[in-house]
Amino acid sequence: MAVKAGELRHCITIQYNAALGQTDENSFSAEDWRPLCSKSLYAKKDGLKGRLFYQAAAAQAEDDIMFTIRYLEGIKAGMRVIEGSETFEVKVSPIDVDGLRQWLEVHTRQVLQNGG
Repeated sequence: MAVKAGELRHCITIQYNAALGQTDENSFSAEDWRPLCSKSLYAKKDGLKGRLFYQAAAAQAEDDIMFTIRYLEGIKAGMRVIEGSETFEVKVSPIDVDGLRQWLEVHTRQVLQNGG
């Protein structure tokens, strides 16, 4: 898989929950989102297409987005991707597309502001 430099036009930040497994004073899951790395990343942003779209459509996944980024270790399901004012939840651990540790496909679902 070859990604052209011009396709990496979406500036994103990947965050992890530093308070994972902890609860607040009301026994709700605590959240303390922090950047995974110190710099922003550039990504290619795509909606799902082809077979992935039809598989996801069966699960009502119209807000699914795939980001393609340069290889980065440490990304896991449950983390989130921030692009501008939009937030996306990482659904599954990223896929090393060609096995060469060059590109990762990060499958996400948009988190709506009303909690959806």
